[in-house]
Amino acid sequence: MTNGIEGSWTPDPTKWDKSYLENLFKFEWEQTRSPAGALQWTPVDKSATRTPDAHVSGKTHPLTMMTSDIALKIDPVYRNLRAVSRRL
Repeated sequence: MTNGIEGSWTPDPTKWDKSYLENLFKFEWEQTRSPAGALQWTPVDKSATRTPDAHVSGKTHPLTMMTSDIALKIDPVYRNLRAVSRRL
């Protein structure tokens, strides 16, 4: 069983870098539903960075965030992460 969220936070999910924070703050996000029906967030801009499919070469998907990720962006205390991510 999974939570039904389907997607990746970054365009290169196996690479450890700061792209999670860059993507979180760079894009505006809208609430959508995964193919399994779970609530998740994808970029409003349909031309935004995409992530590769895990199984089908050449297929891509929109980046995905969970509500807890979006909370980091809009909460005034955690919004300081934006400044931290720029210094990394």
